[in-house]
Amino acid sequence: YRIFQECQDSCPSLVFSFDNTNPADLGYRFVTEYGVEFTGTYSWFVNDQFIEDDGPAVQGDDVLEYNFDTPGTYLVCIKTETPDCPQGTSYCKEIVVESFCPSLFYEFYLEPGTTNYTFTAAFDGIQEITYDWTIDGELIETDGGMEGDNILVQDFAPGSYAVCIKAITRTCPEGVEFCREIVVASVCPDLFFVAEQQGDTPSYNFFADFDGMNEITYSWTINGDVIEQDGGGNGDNTLFYQFSPGTYNVCIIAETPDCPEGTDFCLEIVVN
Repeated sequence: YRIFQECQDSCPSLVFSFDNTNPADLGYRFVTEYGVEFTGTYSWFVNDQFIEDDGPAVQGDDVLEYNFDTPGTYLVCIKTETPDCPQGTSYCKEIVVESFCPSLFYEFYLEPGTTNYTFTAAFDGIQEITYDWTIDGELIETDGGMEGDNILVQDFAPGSYAVCIKAITRTCPEGVEFCREIVVASVCPDLFFVAEQQGDTPSYNFFADFDGMNEITYSWTINGDVIEQDGGGNGDNTLFYQFSPGTYNVCIIAETPDCPEGTDFCLEIVVN
């Protein structure tokens, strides 16, 4: 026991302190502290894996700058053997490396009068990671990194959508996401027509006149009965109709992908 105790007393006292110097890259700085009497060499180990030699004998700086591969718990040690301490001595600390997840964010722009949205991702480190755009949980595209444009353009049908960007990185293996609920309102055409009576006769000409009438189809109706389909590239956007005496509700009605509930414009025509 006495011989062992003497050997223990002759072993150098090595300790180290540490700081989390680069959380975004799981980077730590370890600094060794020892008495002036130590002139030898010691070695750094992480989970029993040799990292490097250090100490006065190798002109070391007594500093280990180390980036861990992933979050987790690691055992960091310094170990040495000297002529006066042949059995060796070590000092170890358990290091808990926390996850570092990027703070994802995007902005969006709605083109007026449409359901066309442009989403632009903008956050620190965007060129260093890849991430996914999802809509209601469905992958739309992968973006980010040096080659990504960080823009998603999407034309929606009216409704509510969860638009997210999601990333899994080396420093954030559990993943992180940023989501917004996008409520897309219907965009209905502003239907309009004018009515012209032919003199004192019960005959009328109706002329549709609204923006985009050559891009959609619509129906002419009288008292709820469909008279004809019009609009689009082949329509003439006019209706001729000869009435009997009475009161009539003349309408144009349209349904489009951006206006699935439909819209109409009506005039009351009184024929004597």
